[in-house]
Amino acid sequence: MAAPRIAIIGAGPAGLTLARLLHNHRIPSTVFEKAASPHTQHAAGGSLDLHETSGQRALRLAGLWPQFQAHARYDGQDVRMLDRAGTSLLDLRGADAGRPEIDRPVLVQLLRDSLPGEAVRWGRRVAHVDADAGTVRFFAADDGSSSSEERFDLIVGADGAWSRVRPAVSTLAPFYAGVSGAELWIQDPAATAPDVDALVGSGTVFVWGEEAGGGACIAAQRSGTGSICVYAFVRRGEGWLGAQGVDWTDVGQAKAALLPEFEAFAPELRRLVEACDCRASPRPLFMLPVGARWPHRRGVTLVGDAAHLMTPFAGEGVNAGMGDAVELAEAIDWTKEALDAAVREYESHMFPRAEMLMKMTWDSLQERFEPGGGKSFADRMLFLLEQREKGERVVDGGVGAE
Repeated sequence: MAAPRIAIIGAGPAGLTLARLLHNHRIPSTVFEKAASPHTQHAAGGSLDLHETSGQRALRLAGLWPQFQAHARYDGQDVRMLDRAGTSLLDLRGADAGRPEIDRPVLVQLLRDSLPGEAVRWGRRVAHVDADAGTVRFFAADDGSSSSEERFDLIVGADGAWSRVRPAVSTLAPFYAGVSGAELWIQDPAATAPDVDALVGSGTVFVWGEEAGGGACIAAQRSGTGSICVYAFVRRGEGWLGAQGVDWTDVGQAKAALLPEFEAFAPELRRLVEACDCRASPRPLFMLPVGARWPHRRGVTLVGDAAHLMTPFAGEGVNAGMGDAVELAEAIDWTKEALDAAVREYESHMFPRAEMLMKMTWDSLQERFEPGGGKSFADRMLFLLEQREKGERVVDGGVGAE
């Protein structure tokens, strides 16, 4: 029997992990990515902590553990949590949480390089997915003036928050989670902001503030290049970013709009934002409803954010997507010719697992922006680390800075 034609839409961590695992099982697939080339693909975000039972397990099964180890930063696990006055809530410098860090672009390249050269087709933007016909229509020109259509036995949407595949199986769409902010970077902190460089250290610093508007948070995270990624979030209405009247891709304008929101933070902590000098991006946070699922549709399924979009407040997004890839690849390998049965099997396990992670993430977001949330979150993280050191199984999403 001929091998099934499998299309994976999206060359992010989940889609590339799935393609690699299928390749290891000698099951061909093709990844379609809207970016024109690897050089123009934007892997948004800073550093990721990969969890033992999901992201790390996926890389082991993919045969990429040595490559991961070459880039993994175990000192990147260092975490400090402070309140807005600078009082320490938690200090885990030197602790081993079993979740080494890797920069998102490095992870994407590692996975991409593990595939045959023809496995990823670039510049393929999805126009429409027809689940009944098993077809994907792609834009054949950048301006959308022409298109082409291809038929597949299985179409896997790994195309993120605003998935073009999701409408083929579900009417659900992401909704605003109540938190907005920006991602900004400090290119060379050792040279331009040695005070911030020392404050962040090798890992991540979280600062919590309980403001009248509903809470504020700064997270500053070291990358593998030595630069620092800073996330500044506030709990505001959905239109808050647009109402500021600034260009959120302009670092100076973004800082000018953000800093008044952190007026009550200690001067040395406001420096985390003040020192930013490049790569600004707006970050309104969206999510799918907790427990989101869809009736099974033959020939189409979803993985990663396309299936269960979450905010970053439990660090589960990429890990959950890579876990999806493992489950789907294993189901396809076990059933071989019964492709539809494999997808049903995958979905039956993915839905309850995703619901648990989505609820945990939602609860974590709520906790962190409530009065006393920083302290209670720090206490819970310390408890979980103690449980891990005792050898007990810990089911938790980590500190959440992906």
